Parts: sequence; structure tokens; C-alpha cells
Amino acid sequence: RNFELKTLNWQGFVAGLQYFLPIGAGRVWVAGIYSQIKSDNIKKLTPFPSYGGIFTKMEYIDANVGFDITPAVALGLSFQTVKQTFADVSPPTPVFGAIAGDTPGGLTVPGTGGVAASARNNRGQLSLAFYF
Repeated sequence: RNFELKTLNWQGFVAGLQYFLPIGAGRVWVAGIYSQIKSDNIKKLTPFPSYGGIFTKMEYIDANVGFDITPAVALGLSFQTVKQTFADVSPPTPVFGAIAGDTPGGLTVPGTGGVAASARNNRGQLSLAFYF
């Protein structure tokens, strides 16, 4: 708002693992991915009325199990979940005379109890693949 150029700090990482189980001649496998991004200053640089429109952290988890029925046919079951933590907080509890804004310690705003609002999206998938 005051024409000062600032950067948003984002940190992220991804970790994944795939393992072929020693059963079924190596035709059964499990895999998983975890990733996370977060910003330690996006909330400080965003005006209070816009807190509900930004997220400060996001996590993604993906878990899979698969089975090679034949060398050309594979069956897989997958589950994914994404959780976003927003700068907004809920539920609000009014405190008359308090000024809304940042307080020391992170995701807290006077009069709200400091519970970060978050949203989660889960999904599952069953796949059948034919290789030719």
C-alpha cells in the first residue's frame, strides 16, 4: 500500500518413497509423498481485511498401494489429502476496544482465541492401467 517493495518468504520441501514389497515376486508396491510449503511473512504483509483470502501453510499427502496383475496390467489404489491453513482465524469472539492485527507468536488475532482457519480436501482413486 505504501509502495515499498517486499518479498514473500516461502519455504517448501517434498519427500517421497516407493517400495516393492517382498511378496508376490515383487509385484506389490507401496508409495507415499509428503510436501509442505509455508510463509513466515505473508500475513504480516497482507492487510487484515484480506486474511481470509491468503494461506500461510499448505500440506499435501499422497499414499498408494499397487499390484501388477500381469506385466501389462496394474491395479492401484490411491488416497490424497491437501490441507491449507489460512491467515484468517475462527471462531471470532468480539473484544471491544481491541485493535485487530498481528500479535507475537504467529497465527493469533486479539479476540479470536488464535485458532487458525483451515480447509482440507480428501480424495481417493482406484486405477486400472493397461500397458501395450
